[in-house]
Amino acid sequence: MTNPKDKICLESCASDEAVESWLHEKAGPAYDELKADPSRTVSIDDVRAKLAALRAAVREGLHSGPAEPMDMEAIITHARAGRPTAGK
Repeated sequence: MTNPKDKICLESCASDEAVESWLHEKAGPAYDELKADPSRTVSIDDVRAKLAALRAAVREGLHSGPAEPMDMEAIITHARAGRPTAGK
């Protein structure tokens, strides 16, 4: 029988490996890019404003009334009409 502590250790180790991988593959390079070009940074105030706007949009959508059925064929036709054809 497997010891529950072994399972926790395995999950923790897998999590540690995932974090380590993320740090090396994603966070580190992103940090280096921002250090090289600080103009690409976003202020915390801008982030908060964007999140507030997103929360407001979600609230508005939640309170916009009951859902209505969608006509998927009309949606597909509309999407295809706006897409450029191949070779043009």
